Amino acid sequence: MTETKTIDVRFINPFVNATVNVMRTMAQTAVSRKEVSLKKNHRMVGSISGVIGIMGSGLEGTVALSFSKELAGTIVARMIGANPEELPEADLHDGLGELVNMISGSAKTELSAEAGLQLNLALPTVVSGEGHEITHRQGTPCLVIIFETEGKSFGLEVAFKIG
Repeated sequence: MTETKTIDVRFINPFVNATVNVMRTMAQTAVSRKEVSLKKNHRMVGSISGVIGIMGSGLEGTVALSFSKELAGTIVARMIGANPEELPEADLHDGLGELVNMISGSAKTELSAEAGLQLNLALPTVVSGEGHEITHRQGTPCLVIIFETEGKSFGLEVAFKIG
């Protein structure tokens, strides 16, 4: 028997909304959603990614943001009021970890208010390198949402198992 993978949009939209709002308020960056697809492999969209685990209320999963290093540097520099060309690698990693944390925290608040879910966030992790891969929990469907800002794309991945 084949397992059907489904994703409930009620658990995805809070992350889309949070991405748009956090990027606008914390990085002074307008973003627009471009495309949505079901992930078929482990390869990330960009060369640097922040990932965080979420668990509780019968829901377990991960959220990841993936950027080109250039776009990540621009976003993080705006967040901390720095020059992207002078941004130390450690600050880039810390900033990207904080960005995925803020987006997940905002979505967690919305999920708590709207769906009554009590969720906990793990500490964010940053992975970098061309062609890097992040494996979400096996058997868990993963939705990839591509956003665009200033002519450049980045990806948001949301993978949850309910029950």
